[in-house]
Amino acid sequence: FGFPQYVYGTDPTVAGYTVVENTSTARLPVYGVKNGDNALFTIIEKGDALARIDAFTSSETTSYNNAYTTFYVRGFELLSMFGATGSQADIPLVENDIYAEDLQICYAPLSGEDATYSGMANYYREYLIKNGVLDEKLANKEVPFFLDILGGANVPQNVLGVIVEDVVPMTTYDEAGDIVEELSEIGVGNIKMNYLGWFNGGYYHDVPEKVKNVSELGSKDDFKELGEQLAEDGGKLFGNVAFNEVCYTSKDYILSQEAAKYYNGKVVLLGNVNPYTLKRSTNALYEESMYTVLSPRYLNHYVESFIEGYKKFETQGIALRDLGTVLSADKKRAALINRQDALDITKAAFETLSKENELLVHGGNAYSFGYATEIVDAPITGSDFMLVDEMVPFYGMVIHGYINYAGDELNLAQSIEREELLLDLIENGACLRYVLSYENSDKIKYSGVNNMYSVEYKLYMDEIQTFNKEISAALKDVVNAPIVKHEILDNDVRKVTYENGVVIYINRGSEDASVDGITVPAKWYAKKAGV
Repeated sequence: FGFPQYVYGTDPTVAGYTVVENTSTARLPVYGVKNGDNALFTIIEKGDALARIDAFTSSETTSYNNAYTTFYVRGFELLSMFGATGSQADIPLVENDIYAEDLQICYAPLSGEDATYSGMANYYREYLIKNGVLDEKLANKEVPFFLDILGGANVPQNVLGVIVEDVVPMTTYDEAGDIVEELSEIGVGNIKMNYLGWFNGGYYHDVPEKVKNVSELGSKDDFKELGEQLAEDGGKLFGNVAFNEVCYTSKDYILSQEAAKYYNGKVVLLGNVNPYTLKRSTNALYEESMYTVLSPRYLNHYVESFIEGYKKFETQGIALRDLGTVLSADKKRAALINRQDALDITKAAFETLSKENELLVHGGNAYSFGYATEIVDAPITGSDFMLVDEMVPFYGMVIHGYINYAGDELNLAQSIEREELLLDLIENGACLRYVLSYENSDKIKYSGVNNMYSVEYKLYMDEIQTFNKEISAALKDVVNAPIVKHEILDNDVRKVTYENGVVIYINRGSEDASVDGITVPAKWYAKKAGV
């Protein structure tokens, strides 16, 4: 069996239209191998955006499990040719230029107790600290609550037989304030609010060259007051913006010039994966959910324009929907930008955005660590490949105590075992996250945001109160403490040790377990205070 994964995900300019696997993105440019009491940990230092990590079990060519790096220094595409008689052949189109900069890998031999995945995570964390990527530990010791608010939703309306896209206010600024008040009454504070669809026409907004408030939600002053309300209880308001994935219906956008292209000259145009056909199909009914990928050469232009317009809202919090998860080359032949150069441009954009703003980053690829104050859509679970025996919280072990993070929205999780979701968060040291609206989801049933099929806030207040109480009790003593060790004691029990001595035991089994003199209830957790 093999496990090939592109670092930072697949480049959109080479991604296939058919998606047959639902895989987690490799967000860290690292991997390791272990044999007995010795291990080798690998960090891809240069050329990481061009790298793929390959891991294989033993086979007829070698009796060892093995892992290695593959660098794609010259790209190519297959051009399908069809003959008059029905014959077909694929002709490779190879890029003219080869990547000529350095490729650099750091190999770190580990032994003894360090020759484990915990030792590798500790090594990588110290590496990031030494290189100034991770700086100071978190100052606020209160467990944050991540709240995505759906504001303006793009919904097609039939007006005299003509389909017109309208903005439906799912949550106004005042209504968002009401939700915050109700959450406060049930003990939820330190809310990190990620406001979706607040400018330039709603969730699927126009390019952020100009920043125009969605008037149906309220005024700029209302937006500012919402931020002040959140700040009173230690929270923060983040205006959500997409830079890399440009809505197909965007008006102030020159598609033929500003979009990234394939090497054959066509524009990169993608859409959501159709669960029936498994295609990244375009959607004529909800064309607002189709998107092109912005060429990296225009990224800084839009970043600077957005910052200038955002100053009018007097809110120093920005949520980056795709800058920390989408990394694309531009294969335009006359002015090709490879993915490694695109990474440098992206880092410059992060630098500009973080000068006067706190950044909430979706996805959280490693290059965002030096700029992000919060991360959502962090990898909490894995891809369940047949090759994988166990899933461990390696990502959280690297950044816990330095950056707050959360996974997917719990109210959209495809699981009826709600307690299992809570145990996943506790094992990862991750925070709660929900996406909510004031209005009922039936208003967006026939729209490009119909994946948010259950977001009315009243439906989840009881669960939020219960889950927030449990998460706060489990993690309140370790908010700014790194995870130094994670152990799988048997098939059911996990042991997570923090730098300050706090130990959390997670029991996935159906029976109580006794560990280190502590009884861990079935399907629950137990906590031991630090010494």
